[in-house]
Amino acid sequence: MRLIGYGGMLTESFVAVMALISAAILDQHLYFTLNARPPAPAAPRRAPPITSTASACRAPATAAQLSQAAASVGEKSIVSRTGGAPTLAVGMSEVLQRAFGGAGLKAFWYHFAIMFEALFILTAVDAGTRVARFMLSDALGNVGGPLARLRNPSWRPGVWICSLVVAAAWGSILLMA
Repeated sequence: MRLIGYGGMLTESFVAVMALISAAILDQHLYFTLNARPPAPAAPRRAPPITSTASACRAPATAAQLSQAAASVGEKSIVSRTGGAPTLAVGMSEVLQRAFGGAGLKAFWYHFAIMFEALFILTAVDAGTRVARFMLSDALGNVGGPLARLRNPSWRPGVWICSLVVAAAWGSILLMA
C-alpha cells in the first residue's frame, strides 16, 4: 500500500513540476494564444488581440509562428485551446523533445501528454464518483427505515439509484459552468 501511495505522490509531483517548467519555458504570446478567447470567424489564423498587447518587449505572435507551432505538434491550429491540457502538453512536448528524441518526436510527446492528462483526469473523476456513491449510500442507509437497505453495497437498485444521483450531480456542475 505504501508503494502505491508514494508512487502516486511522486507521479503527482512529476506532473506539478512539469506544469511549472512548461509554463516557464513557453513563449508568453504562445501561452496567451493557447488560452485566449477564440478570434473572430473572419480571422481564424490570427492571434487573439490579447497577444498583441501582452508585452511591450517582444513582438506579438504572427500567423506564421502560430502555424509553425501547431504543425510542430501535429495540429492544424493551437489558437484558443483553453482548459490547461493543451498548454501543459505544448510545454511538456517542448521539454521532452529536447531530452528524448529531438524535434521529430515533438508531436508524439504532445499527443502523449494530452492522453496522459485525459487519463489522469478521467481516473480522478471515476474515483471521485465511486467515493461519492459509497458516501451517499452509507449516509442514506444510516437514516434507517426503508433506506437502510442502501447500506448493503451488493443491493443493485440502491447502487443504481446512488450512481444516478451522483452522475446527475456531476452533470449539474457541468451545466453550471
